[in-house]
Amino acid sequence: MLIGARLAHGVFAAMMVPQVLAILNVTFPPEQKTRVFGIFGAVSSLASVAGPVLGGGLIALDPWGLDWRAIFIVNVPLGLVAIVGAALTIPPAEAASRKVDWIGTGLFALTTVCLILPLIEGRTIGWPWPIIALLVASLPLAALTALYMRRRDRNGQAVLIPAVLVQNTSFMRGLGQIVIVFSGVPGFFLVLTIYLQSALDLTPLQSGFATAAFPAGVMAASMSASRLNGWPLYRRIGFGAGLLASGMVLTATVLSHVGAGVMPWHLTLPLAICGLGMGTAVVALFQSVMAAAPASESGAASGAMQAFQQVGAALGIAVISAIYFGFSATGDTLHAILLACLYPVIVFTLLGVVTLRKKAIA
Repeated sequence: MLIGARLAHGVFAAMMVPQVLAILNVTFPPEQKTRVFGIFGAVSSLASVAGPVLGGGLIALDPWGLDWRAIFIVNVPLGLVAIVGAALTIPPAEAASRKVDWIGTGLFALTTVCLILPLIEGRTIGWPWPIIALLVASLPLAALTALYMRRRDRNGQAVLIPAVLVQNTSFMRGLGQIVIVFSGVPGFFLVLTIYLQSALDLTPLQSGFATAAFPAGVMAASMSASRLNGWPLYRRIGFGAGLLASGMVLTATVLSHVGAGVMPWHLTLPLAICGLGMGTAVVALFQSVMAAAPASESGAASGAMQAFQQVGAALGIAVISAIYFGFSATGDTLHAILLACLYPVIVFTLLGVVTLRKKAIA
């Protein structure tokens, strides 16, 4: 029931969330977009700050004896506010009549499942042949999906990702960068939260406060994004990636030296640095990707960006959790969390070096 309800949650979120960036992209002129995307990032970060803290508080209060299930209560009043707020503030627009590419959507979803499911469950169940077969099948499925979308686009039919976007090198490079950035963050914070609560016996509320410095840093960087308008977008992405890598190294150093005596405030500085890097890189990435797409394809571009963001998060969760749980099975959880830090350090360092070096050569 929980998995089915979360599936429905994801389906309806996928209908709603991509429209936000699309509306922002077509509503505001280019000179205001840095500030607008910065505000978007700040509001998203505020939600990230409030989420773990409110969730931990609800678990601690345990209303109606719901235990951990109480975390879902917060979505009800916020959802009602969002419905009323959207009705009052979003200007009416002429509806475009465009059919949905259901087959392409299904192929893309199937490809993603075949790639992600084995990476998440393979180690746990001992890599049986059906799991390996799913992983191998993701490659021809990806090729089939690309061929199918290309054929539909040639025939002038509705397509999941229009060819004008697929053939846009800047847009596709931006999607790749989004996958990299989001593969290094959600997975790490998942295992860090598990480590703080399971290995170090912090309460959910304490764990929320321990990691709150990260979204606070994202919010601060997002709100001040307009101050970096003089910097090219590639430099802001590279600088943000460097801060992320540095913050992860500092996080690993703190965890290594403090050990079992870690307190929430010990992680404030390193996670704040990570947050500043994330806010700097993501605002520039969002602006870069949306700027590369034609205004007529803003909805498709935003949807593709959100989809690849989720793919990156799922990949990161699969890889980083496999590292953490694989090494923590021996009982050495500290060694496991330090190794889990290694993946984001590597990907963020590579992203920063490649981004800055490519532009320097150009």
